[in-house]
Amino acid sequence: MKTANDFSPVPSPQAVVSEQSRRHITIGLPAVAAAGERRFPLTPEGAGMLVEKGFTVKIEAGAGAPIHYPDNAYAREGARICDRSGVLGCDIVISLAPLSVGDIRKMRRGAMLLSMLAQCRFAKDSVMALLERSIMAIAIDLIEDQYGNTPFADILSEIDGRAAVAIASAPPRSRVASLRRYMSLSNIFTLAPTPTAPLAAAQALIPLPTITVSHGTTPATPPSRMPLP
Repeated sequence: MKTANDFSPVPSPQAVVSEQSRRHITIGLPAVAAAGERRFPLTPEGAGMLVEKGFTVKIEAGAGAPIHYPDNAYAREGARICDRSGVLGCDIVISLAPLSVGDIRKMRRGAMLLSMLAQCRFAKDSVMALLERSIMAIAIDLIEDQYGNTPFADILSEIDGRAAVAIASAPPRSRVASLRRYMSLSNIFTLAPTPTAPLAAAQALIPLPTITVSHGTTPATPPSRMPLP
């Protein structure tokens, strides 16, 4: 016959599971290595917004120099200043200019690359390196919203047009001020105007030639020109 002591609770040791902190997704922004490229995709304010959302932002030392932001401006917003290898080893790498084969091989296998993936910008060797590393490459300029718009491509086109008119119409001594005026696009996407902007502005201001139609020759109606700033 069982007594009351036979039904007493028996200690059963269990492994203690401590809740580990979730690993933050890392976003790396390498410095521009391509000649003539002066665009950089993140301002210090944009880096702060990503940090507040729980991301770990790593920026290569001196990467913000083309858009006139020092390293300490990013550090104050919570970004980490690292070397190029540390930046390329992040979960997500953002680089508008195409990365070299050597840089791609330093990326984490299975990582994500946000870049401008035009065929004329990425060489065949770079594409093969992306495939070998199983890297998910996304073309920023082809990203569409729910309405079919391309916000990043629209931003690039708008800033190129505004900067082209400003630079072409400004006196030589004030062109530096015109460049700085149109450098900042938003808190998360920034670029400096390209050297070809004055040429684009000059081409846009050339009057249209006379157009010959089947009923005779009629001078084309010139478009109304934008008022110069």
